[in-house]
Amino acid sequence: MTNQIKKMINIISPNPALEAHYVWAGEIGLDGTSLEKKTEQAGGNGINLARWLRKQDVKHRVFTILGGFNGYKLKAFCKKEQIKLKYVLVKPETREKFVIEKQNKKLKYDTFVEALSKREISEYSKMLLTTEFKGKVFVFSGSLPNGFGQDQYLELMQALVAKVADIKIVLDLKRPFLQKVIQEIKQQIFLVKINQHEWEEWSGENWSEKAFKDFAAKMKKQVENIVVTDAENAEGDFLAKFIAKV
Repeated sequence: MTNQIKKMINIISPNPALEAHYVWAGEIGLDGTSLEKKTEQAGGNGINLARWLRKQDVKHRVFTILGGFNGYKLKAFCKKEQIKLKYVLVKPETREKFVIEKQNKKLKYDTFVEALSKREISEYSKMLLTTEFKGKVFVFSGSLPNGFGQDQYLELMQALVAKVADIKIVLDLKRPFLQKVIQEIKQQIFLVKINQHEWEEWSGENWSEKAFKDFAAKMKKQVENIVVTDAENAEGDFLAKFIAKV
């Protein structure tokens, strides 16, 4: 990617996370005396993608939902990193995503948060549908917050497709919802990013270059480009060789 490529990438990511990483030197105690290191940052798939785009000097904006003190902290982290946000404020706390590392072993888990109300979901949808977007590239990235149903989200995606002429759709979603979106969106998807193990479940094949090429060719009418990653939380490098096309 060159410095001359200046795209506006719209990232639709309603479920960000405040990521906390703890490293413990010895036994884990309630008093925290064995805590060796603690780091926090804004996270979630959409934020991680925006962070990568920011490093590549690509214009972007994350359309998201923030709540409570965690949402306040996430917003502050994004401001410090110059990650551009547009958001609605809600009552439920933004989720926390913990990584606890001890003796080279990692435990990952998310906190449970209360469900969004119908009004809060409606406010998020209204924000998106009344925004005058500057770019044609829309990345639908990450999971949904508690209370935000897949059918509701799909309806919102379809409304955005109808609103934005010549939209370029990028999907960074989990199966089986990913497959449902591909079937329901009535136009070719520009790019799908999927993890290798999910691709194997989707295709019914063990991974090989030949199997992937055959699968991609079969899907060509529905999906222009498919990127298979081998990392659970791969950042935006999967967009690098495609962004010049848009």
